[in-house]
Amino acid sequence: MTIEEMEAKGFKRYSAFIKKLIYTEEIEVWARNIEDAYKIFECSADEIFDSCFADREYTEVLGLGECEGDLPIKADGQGVFARCNEDFYKSEEE
Repeated sequence: MTIEEMEAKGFKRYSAFIKKLIYTEEIEVWARNIEDAYKIFECSADEIFDSCFADREYTEVLGLGECEGDLPIKADGQGVFARCNEDFYKSEEE
């Protein structure tokens, strides 16, 4: 399901910071609820950062909450999170 389809179905936008070896800028995902948002953040962060950092240190999602308005800065890696976000609900399309 695309981001646009999720938005049309009333999904909410959530944002958080990811702590691994570095802190990211704020990243957004669209999710049905905050529990799904957390899962999307964890899966996405593991995918992007494990491919970048060899030690695969524990991923921490910080400041997760509903996001109002546009983020002032688009974080590096936002595209990976958007792809994982869309894939998270892909089974609902079938």
